[in-house]
Amino acid sequence: MVLMVVLDGEHLDLAQVQAVALRDEQVAISDLAVGRMLRSRAVIERLASSDAAVYGVNTGFGLLADVRVPA
Repeated sequence: MVLMVVLDGEHLDLAQVQAVALRDEQVAISDLAVGRMLRSRAVIERLASSDAAVYGVNTGFGLLADVRVPA
């Protein structure tokens, strides 16, 4: 039986992960999840293009937090 694991950003369990990893189950992304990702990406792009240092967005991590990452 072919099932589809639908990623919606809220409901993902170990059985679904195993189905994809071990049985090559098909995967789809819900329209709701795509919309959320696009909104999140817009926020990150806005932060990355600003002059403000934003940890992990346009700076390094940990000891490199003071190092700016070029666009």
